[in-house]
Amino acid sequence: MTETDEKALCASVTDAHAVDPLSEHTDDEEVDEEPDITHTTSEGEDDYPHAGHIVIKNGPAKSKAAMASLEAALHAGLGLAAVTAFMTDVFGGYVDEVGYRTSGHRCIDTRDRREALQKGSSLLYGEVLTTGVVSMMDRQHLCAAHSRTLYDLGMGTGKLALQTWLQFPNLERVVGIELAHSRYLIAERSLIGIAHNFPTIFALVSFKHGEYICLRFRSGKPRYIEFRRCDLFDITPEEQQDMEVVVLQTDIPESLFCQLCRFLNRFCQGTRFLTYLDMCTVWEAMPTAPFPLCRFAPNSRFDTSWSSKDLGHRFFLWRKLHPRGCWVEELGLFESKQVESGVHSSRRKGKGVSKLRAFFSRGFRRADKLARCYPASE
Repeated sequence: MTETDEKALCASVTDAHAVDPLSEHTDDEEVDEEPDITHTTSEGEDDYPHAGHIVIKNGPAKSKAAMASLEAALHAGLGLAAVTAFMTDVFGGYVDEVGYRTSGHRCIDTRDRREALQKGSSLLYGEVLTTGVVSMMDRQHLCAAHSRTLYDLGMGTGKLALQTWLQFPNLERVVGIELAHSRYLIAERSLIGIAHNFPTIFALVSFKHGEYICLRFRSGKPRYIEFRRCDLFDITPEEQQDMEVVVLQTDIPESLFCQLCRFLNRFCQGTRFLTYLDMCTVWEAMPTAPFPLCRFAPNSRFDTSWSSKDLGHRFFLWRKLHPRGCWVEELGLFESKQVESGVHSSRRKGKGVSKLRAFFSRGFRRADKLARCYPASE
């Protein structure tokens, strides 16, 4: 797409998007009181596994030419300028917020703090800027252009997940997970606004206020974006096997390191993911477990809301090497309850256990872990 076409598309995005935001819903049920929303339980229209489908109709009038231009561009994948213009309209303001007073900071309330305290999670927040997302998803890093699914675990207000869905038409499914209720509501309203203002292009598949929302393209191959308000550790092992690209730019407290290691170990072999934390250090919480990750593209830096624009923030990129099943407690060396609580004691289970323990301690020492993290080829 040429620069001239990019500018024309940005203008068409602005013209097509009549600002008519939906008011925030106050109940937890499907929105059956809105005059322009109808419910359907038909299984034929949407083949996504959710009940209680919602379809928005009769949206505000827009130029047919602008809508046709936007739809064609969306199916081809928006460029940086066009996706920035689109998201600026969707979020009702400047997308690339910087500093420590962004919308994701200011929305936090007492309920979020109380829930974070109960879960032992962190409310530390920051956003990857649009330019940073482009670099993060390129071929040298997470390679989103050659992937089918992408998960943003700790999505905040959902900007990164939405941007990748709009920019990469090959992504069949993009899922954002957020625990903080206030941040999730901002992300939820953005998808509601998209479906309301572009009813001929997008359709709501499923929606329950404050819990989940799923949006899809009406035409072309099935492509979905889904936001959920839940703990990232609630994701099932079966769903983890479907992950190809994962963004985990989340600050995980040290008390949850053991649970995090078990969670990452369930990724499918070959999964590429980005973390805010150095997993070499985190894995020291599991000294008896083999390190199943290989670091690539070291010293990768991306533009963020809290970092210097010239330098960016350093993230860690990993590839899952070993298949699932490397945990020694699955071989009967540890009590499952002790592992879940983060306490590991060596409990012998029979003859030959000492030899197996010696094998793991020799083969996966700290030096060997570092060798796996930083291969000589890189």
